Amino acid sequence: MKVDNELLINTLKKSIVSLRFVSLNSGREQTIPVTLKPEYLPAHFKIKQSAESDTILMYRIDFKQWEDVRVSSILAWEGQVGTDEGI
Repeated sequence: MKVDNELLINTLKKSIVSLRFVSLNSGREQTIPVTLKPEYLPAHFKIKQSAESDTILMYRIDFKQWEDVRVSSILAWEGQVGTDEGI
């Protein structure tokens, strides 16, 4: 899948995203809820990311931890229903 990094980052800033990717550690496919929406981030972190990067740092809501995802490993993503943006 060709990922539009800028669109993904902007959607992460506005909503919770369901992200499907292949883990570089385990080689297994995973689907996880992630966001960059300020009210979900610890201590209201603000993070600036480049759409040119080959990785995107995002906050994993289910485990309350940061996840660094390589863009080339992303299989699919969508904004979740009930958040500000559904894609």
